[in-house]
Amino acid sequence: GGVANGTPCPSNERRRRAAGDDGPPAGGGPVDGKVRPAVLDVVAREGPLHVGVLLDNVPEFPMWLGAVALAGGVLLIARRLGDVGLYRQLAIQAPAAVVIDMMRDLEQSLDSAQSLAILDLVRQRDQLASAAILSIGRLQAGYAGAKEQLFALLADPQHGASAAGALARYGDLSDIRRLGGVILDDSAGAQRRTAVLALRLHASPAARAELGRLAANPRLSANLRQEIAQWLAL
Repeated sequence: GGVANGTPCPSNERRRRAAGDDGPPAGGGPVDGKVRPAVLDVVAREGPLHVGVLLDNVPEFPMWLGAVALAGGVLLIARRLGDVGLYRQLAIQAPAAVVIDMMRDLEQSLDSAQSLAILDLVRQRDQLASAAILSIGRLQAGYAGAKEQLFALLADPQHGASAAGALARYGDLSDIRRLGGVILDDSAGAQRRTAVLALRLHASPAARAELGRLAANPRLSANLRQEIAQWLAL
């Protein structure tokens, strides 16, 4: 922390001076026999400064709160590295670049259900929705709740294509068969088109074989069967 765009963060320097610290930035190591709070991240890329701190309910808390406030920033507190509250605040408030970094490490700090809840919050931010859905795709391999969400999102007019891409990238043989079932379901509606897209993007031999069976199935409309056949001919 303490670096933004390759240069020291002035606000972080002000925070250190306010704390009476003339030494190196805090990193959680012992100082004069005490454990100094660890700075998780200091961000000044866009909007207000966000400072993430690993900090318990200690006397230094008001100092940190005041120092960051004087710098015009937002203090995000974690009592442990897997603090769900910190991740929730980051998902809602942090700049996009910070959230992208957060999503890469999310599964290492939280369990699958907690990770999915945080990714759902990120998905509400339009500019980050596709990245969040792709992260849900990574999660679905070991968590049924994430897989169900991806299949539900196939019907979403705004994010269905992103869900198709996530299933195509991370889906297994059982997902390929399930996508075929969605396509044959007369009540699938918008899901049918995005399910076809997922199989097309998957591009595996199993996905192509499933598309071949669908192209020969009279339950599908002639137009859709012709479209699938044209894709397979490419």
